Amino acid sequence: MSRAEDRIRYLYRSALAYAGEGVVVLDQDDRVIYWNRAARRILGTRGIRPPVPLGQLAGAARKALSAPCEGAASDAGAPERYVRPLHGGARAVYFSETVPARQRSLDDVQGERMAAAGQLAAVVAKEIGAPLTAIQVAADYLITRECTGSQRAAEGLEVILSQTRRIALLTQQLIHLAESGKPHVEPVDLNGVVAEVCDLLAKPLEDENVEVICELAPGRLLASSDPDHLRQILVSLFLNVRGTLSAWTGDRKICLDTGEQDGRLFIRIAHTGPGISESEANTVFYPFVRREQRARPSAGLGLPLVRHLLDELRGGVRCFPNRGGGAVFFVTLEKWKDA
Repeated sequence: MSRAEDRIRYLYRSALAYAGEGVVVLDQDDRVIYWNRAARRILGTRGIRPPVPLGQLAGAARKALSAPCEGAASDAGAPERYVRPLHGGARAVYFSETVPARQRSLDDVQGERMAAAGQLAAVVAKEIGAPLTAIQVAADYLITRECTGSQRAAEGLEVILSQTRRIALLTQQLIHLAESGKPHVEPVDLNGVVAEVCDLLAKPLEDENVEVICELAPGRLLASSDPDHLRQILVSLFLNVRGTLSAWTGDRKICLDTGEQDGRLFIRIAHTGPGISESEANTVFYPFVRREQRARPSAGLGLPLVRHLLDELRGGVRCFPNRGGGAVFFVTLEKWKDA
């Protein structure tokens, strides 16, 4: 093969490798001799390297590649495929992902990226912890001992101290996000914890002209949860809503209710204020995502921590637009098995 031909083949393989559609090539002996990244993702065959006999693949992948005839062939719920004969008895199978399948793959990639970013951020946070503490101690010493006669110098050092405290809080949030620890799961009185958090935060919110309405379901709702993690989840959600309402000049209201739906317990927090789009609602749980309407500064780590804690509890959380403006956070938890 000439160098020019080799170069052309290389370019073709590179183009196929990163194509959005799946491409699989099988030889005359029904061995997979090539598949691109999209095909591995669609078929769920990551980690398997060709050549590989068709019979050694899992059932769904084997079935998807077995159609011998030319033309389109697809089953309900499966990705569309097109089979084309090649020279010498080989064949190529082309896959076109359905929109839901493609969205799932994009979500997987985004989740992997965010997890890696969180771990890296936690490492960085630990590394800057020691020098940050040294700066705080030095600034505090200068304020109390060396700058008693200079108000301007003291004010400048106060700015340094306040900003280092803010950075310290951010680094602690980063570390907590990556190393929150396994929860201690036990039967938890859902209404009791919710009422406790509402009582804790209602007064500070009322001082900011935010009305809090708490409507608990009748009876005792026993959740399979960790009481400390559940309190942290609720506080983080309340603080997020507080930040959203801080710049809102209209009706400022938070409505919270509990109940049971589809065999699981739920906590719903709905608030007024600036609306949220469907696209924003899908990204609010990613780290470092901050909404532009907020007047209060935010590191963008509160909601990712909420989702992380709920994942540990085998729960879930969704965000969607509220009718008439604002947003709704819908938290679900498993019922205690003996409840």
